[in-house]
Amino acid sequence: MCGHLEKKTSLSVAWRTRIFFKIREMIIYIYQTPYSLLMKHRYQLIIIVCCFFVGCTDYSSEDARMDNESEDARTNNKSEAVRIQNIKEDAHIADASNTSEWLSYGRTHSEERFSPITDIDTATAANLRPDWYIDLPNDRSLVSTPLVVEGKLFFTGTGNIIRAVDATNGKPLWSFNPEVAKHIGRQRKPGWTHSRGITYYNNKIFTATWDGRLIALDAHDGQQLWSVQTIDSSKMLNITGVPKAFKGKVVIGNGGSENEPTRGYVTAYDSETGKKLWRFYIVPGDPAGGFEFVCVSHE
Repeated sequence: MCGHLEKKTSLSVAWRTRIFFKIREMIIYIYQTPYSLLMKHRYQLIIIVCCFFVGCTDYSSEDARMDNESEDARTNNKSEAVRIQNIKEDAHIADASNTSEWLSYGRTHSEERFSPITDIDTATAANLRPDWYIDLPNDRSLVSTPLVVEGKLFFTGTGNIIRAVDATNGKPLWSFNPEVAKHIGRQRKPGWTHSRGITYYNNKIFTATWDGRLIALDAHDGQQLWSVQTIDSSKMLNITGVPKAFKGKVVIGNGGSENEPTRGYVTAYDSETGKKLWRFYIVPGDPAGGFEFVCVSHE
């Protein structure tokens, strides 16, 4: 696995309590002992003080070890819980029998874009009527398929503006504007307002912007959870494609090689944190060396 887990060491409350009482006992002993007797037994006192500090060091090492073990256990438990949730989510998205939701870019992980529902056929198609609609006066680039998750409809419009509405009546629930126009700089070219779609995974909505950001939103309220820059802003690269989420990762590529000589690549990020996990270059830097797969821990 790419990356590594950093261990943190801290002094526990139990160890600090031991230190406090040991110091208090020594102060009481010294205060109650006559000076002449202290001088008579000064060497023994020095030995006792040294043993005291050695004992404290032992306590410190043992408690630090216990702290590390406790933190590792908590981290492992959390990682295991996330792994189990990812397995459930992937199975849910891959379920071709689910006809009440459209969870992925092509409906399921297989992306066949085919719905098996039978309510609409050649005999009933003529009876279809508009049930509701919403006005989008500032949008001109609606080129993607909406997602339907638990009765909510999510879609992306001009400039990667994401909206969530009630799928039963069209009532707006939230919207998110990544302000692409403020980020694109010299990359403002035909197509910059386009986005081919969004992705849903583990209660998050993922979008990739023209200027190269990959953004995770809370599906419940549209709040931004994290954002990462996936391309070199100094190059003429851009993104109109859809992120793909599976097995706890979000994978995204890029375009723009028609504008200047550059290598395209596909990058995977942790779906929970946005941490970069690996990158695969579509075109080798040195053809003689073959294709390149770069693990984040090796960069």
